[in-house]
Amino acid sequence: MIKYKKEFDTFERPTLSENTLDDWERLDKNEAPYSAKIPQDLLKGVDIRTYPDPYPAYLEIAEYYHLEPANFLFTYGSEQAIRYCFELMIEQGDEVVCLDPTFAMIPVFCAQFGAKSKTVKFNSDRSLDISYLIEQINSKTRLVCIPNPNNPTGTQVSSKDLKKILEKCEYNQCLLMIDEAYYHYCSNTAVELITSQNIVITRTFSKAWGAAGIRFGYMVGHQNVILKFRKLKPIDENSSYSLAVIRYLLSNDVILWDNINHVSKWKEIFYQLNNKNINVLPSEGNYVLIQAEDSILEKLRAFFTNSKIKIKDRFTEPSMKNIIRFGICGRDELMDKILQFCQKVG
Repeated sequence: MIKYKKEFDTFERPTLSENTLDDWERLDKNEAPYSAKIPQDLLKGVDIRTYPDPYPAYLEIAEYYHLEPANFLFTYGSEQAIRYCFELMIEQGDEVVCLDPTFAMIPVFCAQFGAKSKTVKFNSDRSLDISYLIEQINSKTRLVCIPNPNNPTGTQVSSKDLKKILEKCEYNQCLLMIDEAYYHYCSNTAVELITSQNIVITRTFSKAWGAAGIRFGYMVGHQNVILKFRKLKPIDENSSYSLAVIRYLLSNDVILWDNINHVSKWKEIFYQLNNKNINVLPSEGNYVLIQAEDSILEKLRAFFTNSKIKIKDRFTEPSMKNIIRFGICGRDELMDKILQFCQKVG
């Protein structure tokens, strides 16, 4: 029997098994409403014999975001970019300040790298005590992790507060990691702060870009910091297919705006829901958060199950008590079906 890190016994991950939800609507994974139709000729032209050259894609993403290629590092999804932060910064026993609840991989990485996790919990109204968070950052802190917007709470930290947090990180010579997986849906980004060498931003093409299947992410930061992170990357960080798709999306971003506009439309529709039994909470992600009493939640759960709609439910954190979450899909008729039930449930 192997000896392994016992910290991992506390984490749950799905085992390899047959997918039994093929005929269900999957609104539990926060996928984009729409995905681009990639021209077949584009993929036919990809040479899979040779290792890919990522440089043209670096030039195009830099031009798209009005930065320099040296400000970027491509990764296998944004999860790898977040992991890089732990690999570069954390040694056994180092302190990491993070949120609770937050992106599920952050506590996994804390355990994997032997970090001491200092979690800042959300209040019952999903608000965050920024002053308390800043107080947790000290000379022992090596990394501060803030997904912004945060999932599953659907909340965001203001630009003003991010600057305050960064100042505390600069003083203590630690790294602030801002995960902006959902930033397209709130239009609040920390990218103007990368003049500092104490911050990096992680992003993904899995959400608003509608390309979760290609597993493509990237890191944005000061070029001196990105140089340090480049020492961690594999020799070839992305596939020829993913690079071809990314270049196509950057030059054809209509799908990005279709997703942003569609999500915004349906969030506004749900915000106007007139049912005293249901509270639709503000969400900065591509999903709807509904809070209700147990009896109403049971009726909602029965509706989703009977309709074969998979949602995210039964959160254990106090800040997410009595809340269900479902993503906004690209089928208006399905969203309207959900809306109609929510209007009359009682």
